[in-house]
Parts: sequence; structure tokens; C-alpha cells
Amino acid sequence: MLWLDAWLKECVEKRPAAAGRPVALAAVVDERGAPARTHGVGMTGAVECRYYGRDFAAGEMALLRALVAGPAQLSRRALSLEFCWRIGWLKPGGGLKDMMARVTMLAMHRDGLIELPPPRWQRGRAKPIVFGPDIEPPLLPAPTTLDEVRPLDFRVVVHSTREDRLWNEFVARCHYLGYKPLVGTQMRYAVHDRNGWPVAMLGFSTAAWKLAPRDNFIGWTPEKREKNLPLVIENPRVLILPWIDIPTSARTSSPSSADACPPTGPSAAISPPC
Repeated sequence: MLWLDAWLKECVEKRPAAAGRPVALAAVVDERGAPARTHGVGMTGAVECRYYGRDFAAGEMALLRALVAGPAQLSRRALSLEFCWRIGWLKPGGGLKDMMARVTMLAMHRDGLIELPPPRWQRGRAKPIVFGPDIEPPLLPAPTTLDEVRPLDFRVVVHSTREDRLWNEFVARCHYLGYKPLVGTQMRYAVHDRNGWPVAMLGFSTAAWKLAPRDNFIGWTPEKREKNLPLVIENPRVLILPWIDIPTSARTSSPSSADACPPTGPSAAISPPC
């Protein structure tokens, strides 16, 4: 890859400014779907644009444009991986932040800052959830005390497994909000009782970028939010199966789920494909 490094360096140093676009402009996007706002900035080492809370220097943007125009003809996914690796754009757990990079690059493409290659495949429509017999209420009497279900077994839900299918079906049929794919990095748990019967479904995902009631309650400034947001997770789905009628069952599962998160941790989090 030495030839690619040398070629990129030459492109970054010699590439002229895009026709009709001043170099000393910064496009700012803090919300998905919002149009970019431009502000004058310095030219050398200046911030050229800001997307979703991150500033991109002119040198980084020149590198991205060189990668896009390079002879390797990288796919959008490959571009995001290479760009993250070269600028050190990492998740708190140390992995490449390529999912956020693809979202950002698409926004830049729509705003005219870069010209991405055409997508190599089109995302198809999501298949409708078909309810199977496994989510029907059990024929045996449902437990009524905590002693009948303890110890609880928290199983990490992995994509394209039986637990994944059951989690989706239970949430789609029994949760008042129904089923929707969780946003960003996520962890899902299927909670089973001592006999292996499912009793609850839990879902955790990336925290919302901006949430006024939360931010005001914590007392976050934009700078503190940007720094500490990776430490926050959301719990968008909590489902105790309808036939489980045990006093304090929700309270019992919540502390356990909090204890269950750290061992699996960010390194085991499941990110959806893009």
C-alpha cells in the first residue's frame, strides 16, 4: 500500500480547490437531514465542515476526496473503513467508527462536498415478520413468584439466530411500540427462566445525539454532551411477556440487566450493516 500512500499524499498536496466552492468555508450539520450551514474560517489547517458533532479539517476532507477519486475505485463501505483508519476515527472501544462515517459521507455527498461512487447494491425491503408457534403462551401454568423463575438466564441475541427471530416476533406482537430496528450500536437480551422458558426481552442502543429533557436534567453543555455521550446508552425496548404476572418482576430484571451489560461490553455490541 506504499504506492497508495504516496499517491494520496501527492493528491492532498496538489489538488486544487473544488470549482465554485471557496476553500474557507465550513459546512455545519448537527442534525440528520438538516441542510449544511456555512461559516467563514481560516484556510490553513482550518475546519472545513462539521457533521453530527465532529469537525473535519481541510486536510481530512482533502484526504477523503483523494480516496474517492483514487484508482482503487473503493466501495462506499471500503471508503469509510479506510478513511476512519487514516484519521483515527474510533469508537470508545477502539473499533473503527465506520457506520457513522458512512452516514456522514452520505450527508456530505448530498450537500455537494464530495462525490461518492454509486452504491454497489440496493437495500431491499425488510421482510415482514411471520409469527411462529414458539411465541404462543405456554400450555403450562405461568409462574407467579420469583422463586419459580430464578435464576434468570440473560442470553445475548445474535443476528440470524433462533433467539434473534424470537426477540423480533415477541417485540412485534407484544410490545406497544412494536418492532423497529434499533439505532446504531446495540445489544439485545432474551431473558429466560430457570427452565429455559422466555420471560422478557430487553434492547439497548446508542443514545440520541440531542435530547433536550435529558440534557437539561443532567446540565450538559454541547461540549460536555459530545464528550460524555459515548458513556450513555438507551433502553428502547423492555418487554415482560404478557402471561408473566409476577409482582416486582420488572424491577427484578432491570438491575440484573444493568449488571449483565458490562461483561459483554462494547466489544460485543452488534452493529447493523449499512
